[in-house]
Amino acid sequence: MSSKAMSKLSSRPIIFISAGLVLAALAIPPIAVGAILWPASEAILRPSGPGGVGEIGSCSQLAMQAWGTDCGRLSARTDIEKLPWEVQSDNEYMLSGWILRSNAQDEYRKVLLYVPGGGSDRREASRYVDLAHSLGFDLASFDPVCHGISPCIGGGVSYGDKESVDVRSAVRQLTASYQHVVVMGSSVGALSILRALPSTHGVDGVILENPMESLYQLLRDARESEGLPDWMVASLAGVAQLRAGSSAAPSAVEALRMADLPPLLFIHSKSDQLVPFDHTVRLAAEVRGEVEVWLPEQGDHGQVWNANPLKFEGRVRRFLTHLN
Repeated sequence: MSSKAMSKLSSRPIIFISAGLVLAALAIPPIAVGAILWPASEAILRPSGPGGVGEIGSCSQLAMQAWGTDCGRLSARTDIEKLPWEVQSDNEYMLSGWILRSNAQDEYRKVLLYVPGGGSDRREASRYVDLAHSLGFDLASFDPVCHGISPCIGGGVSYGDKESVDVRSAVRQLTASYQHVVVMGSSVGALSILRALPSTHGVDGVILENPMESLYQLLRDARESEGLPDWMVASLAGVAQLRAGSSAAPSAVEALRMADLPPLLFIHSKSDQLVPFDHTVRLAAEVRGEVEVWLPEQGDHGQVWNANPLKFEGRVRRFLTHLN
């Protein structure tokens, strides 16, 4: 990918904070703060990105830059079998996804479950299909709530409250068919995996790219929040979580402290303009089990593979091979 394309992609972060609305709240009476925070939370609940909403067949310029000229649809890949997959979530809705199998693969033995980030859909996983198949893994992915052709339940993205339950449900379905399950996710997807760990069983390994520590910390560290008091940032996070709906899922830090963890690989670029790599450093420090941390110099948020596919795949390949 050219530097020009990467620059354009970086200018459209997966999560955008409406800074003007938030800053305006400082200049008005407290009674009106709620009226400001409500619309400001909309961009948090429905993050922009390359993914589709209500469909996965279009090919926008942003999707093309992120996932290649075919926008991750793999329509020209005759060597890949795309099996429709539905995840019956414990949240009492059905998520739409697919399982990508190599035509040369006979048995259902190993699967890599990929959980996309906010503003994305199942096509995000397409970048890793060749890597997965070369190691004998099928590649499974689903459209998160309010993304792709999955339903939109509640106010929008809940930053792991609902999504962690979806991850747990997906893993349970896969472990019924596969001997080995590895889970991989980016951004909100990675956060959702972390929050699901204490209640998710049968996972052999976890790969986490640029996870945020929490929604509050994401907003607190955002450039647009510079100078805002903590109560304002906490209020914005609280309004967003109230609208999206919550669950009993632990925070990422709590999950890492309480879970009997499988081996973890954290990947976070030092060039991430959305989620500072300090989030990963702090999260990894909570792990008492087997953990590996890779902090490459290049690659914006969710774009480490795009910046250097060979290095990215080399680190992931080494991790997956070690699990065997």
